[in-house]
Amino acid sequence: MNSETLLRYIREIASPEEIKQVESWLLEDKENEQTLLTLSKIYFMQRTEERIKKRDINAAYEKTQKQIRRNSIKRTLQRSVGIAASFLVLLGISTFLYLNNQQIEPILYTLQSKDNQRCTTFLLPDSTVVHLNANTSLIYTSEYGQADRKVILDGEVFFEVKADKEKPFLVNTPDNRMTIEVLGTSFNVQAYANDNIAQTTLVTGSIHMQLSDTQGRKEDRILTPSDRVTINFATGESIQEHINTNDALAWMKNSLVFKNTPLVEVARQLSIFYDVEFELRGESLKEYLFTGSFENKSLSTVLDYMKISSGIESNIEETSIVLYTK
Repeated sequence: MNSETLLRYIREIASPEEIKQVESWLLEDKENEQTLLTLSKIYFMQRTEERIKKRDINAAYEKTQKQIRRNSIKRTLQRSVGIAASFLVLLGISTFLYLNNQQIEPILYTLQSKDNQRCTTFLLPDSTVVHLNANTSLIYTSEYGQADRKVILDGEVFFEVKADKEKPFLVNTPDNRMTIEVLGTSFNVQAYANDNIAQTTLVTGSIHMQLSDTQGRKEDRILTPSDRVTINFATGESIQEHINTNDALAWMKNSLVFKNTPLVEVARQLSIFYDVEFELRGESLKEYLFTGSFENKSLSTVLDYMKISSGIESNIEETSIVLYTK
């Protein structure tokens, strides 16, 4: 079943033919019913706190269950505040809801890309568009869009932020090593929790960035279009440079672009891109600068090119790929 058709069914905008198509699909397999229920549940959880107070999520969800059992599902779902074109790749939404004296605690939402699938797209409640790279998660709460618009990133995301001068958009890393504040702009952030290197690239607008070291010292940076800041949290070093933003966004097209890039950084990007570990064997490799462009290429093809163009050999040892020269 086409995901867009299901989404139109949920939003009550499906045509009579699509309605018939969905209801026939539901009869084919019990798992199809569960798929629709899952989408239904996700829909009701993706509400701001104000919307949550007006409607009982569990009651709505149970009502949908009963309708499915009668095999006559009626279109009772209202307009979604956060729909992605690739909605079905959502792996997990973590929710914590606690009622205490009529008080509702914020709900926690986690958008997560499918492993090894690049450019998973979601729409946040304020219409900000986020494109998630592989092995990426983005967390926000039901308070999103009230005083501010805050998200926590583990991975790589290209943000297209809806402009709102009254409510800044904030990106934090899980350990608060880096905070980015914008009002309405487009930019790319790569910040994996298990990596000491983070990169932020501004495409349009401006960015205010604050970096924190292990001693609590803070450093402020202002980025203008085409600026990229690379931070090494292990050493505290940061580099700000002007680059071609198309190269930084190549991952969205399943591509990699290197231009006189240190081999250490090449290995780091390959590790993220192909989800494998690399080891550089030999001090001389740290001086290598590598140039190459790869679009929809396998890892073996990239390694073959490195051997032909730069004499860099590779060998698989246990759980990592070793790069070396003879």
